[in-house]
Amino acid sequence: MELFNNKEKTPSKIDLQNRFVANIKSANLWYYDVSKSSSQKAIHNLAQAFKTFGISKRSIQYRQDVVEELEERVLSLEKEIKEKDDEIYDLEEKCEEFEKDYCDKCQDYEDLEEKALHLMMVH
Repeated sequence: MELFNNKEKTPSKIDLQNRFVANIKSANLWYYDVSKSSSQKAIHNLAQAFKTFGISKRSIQYRQDVVEELEERVLSLEKEIKEKDDEIYDLEEKCEEFEKDYCDKCQDYEDLEEKALHLMMVH
């Protein structure tokens, strides 16, 4: 149950066979007196149980691939947002420059208008 609680990958049929040979077969000589198929069937059933109720290696890899893909997408979107923010900042600067130029031109126009009125009054 620790595998399921810790969300670790479950052992494959080959992993179970290797563990069985390393831990059981060498320590229990009776194993050599019974049919090989009995242990293989037990290992097969245990592997099937892990596959049915556990997290298979393939699903873990798939999940890791999805997570990596999503992380890459997030980085890409963050980069796009940064680029758009830079564009907005540039546009805001241009708007401020335009507004300043417009105000300067309006002031120049008012100054010219005032001079024209002054000239008209003088003549």
